[in-house]
Amino acid sequence: MVLILEDRRFFKHGGVDLKSVCRETVKACLGRRHGGASTIDIQFVRTVTGYRERTIKRKIYEIFLASLIQIRYSKIVILRSYLGCAFLGSHLRGVQSASLKMFNKPAVDLNLQEASTIAAMLVYPRPLRPTDNWNLRIQRRADYGQRIYISTKQRLEKKPSRKPG
Repeated sequence: MVLILEDRRFFKHGGVDLKSVCRETVKACLGRRHGGASTIDIQFVRTVTGYRERTIKRKIYEIFLASLIQIRYSKIVILRSYLGCAFLGSHLRGVQSASLKMFNKPAVDLNLQEASTIAAMLVYPRPLRPTDNWNLRIQRRADYGQRIYISTKQRLEKKPSRKPG
């Protein structure tokens, strides 16, 4: 679910998703609302380094480090490492601690709704005292992730299988 909400092309890029960077740059230049183009790799670098200032220098440094970790580590190792240390809210580091706090069970036992909720917390970390507004935001993002997951799964199931010829 994290890949669906955060970085759908995770396994296709080398740490930097140039398609997203171009899309968001064009939006910014046109004065349209734009989001980030950070990949899981870049988010992992930001989490590990702790750098938070919003500067071009920091972004270039993150891109450089994200590219370097691609050389040294597999995508699965990078994803697992990020999920193990990602900030998900007050006193919550990593999906395992968030899963135990939110649902009183290990992350591996989460159902689709619960996994969507945890993934949504990457954008909206859990505050010390959750509010109705926070719950609503989490629910909306989790529902969005589930819709994408279901439609993607249905699309993949409809694709004809290739027969060796």
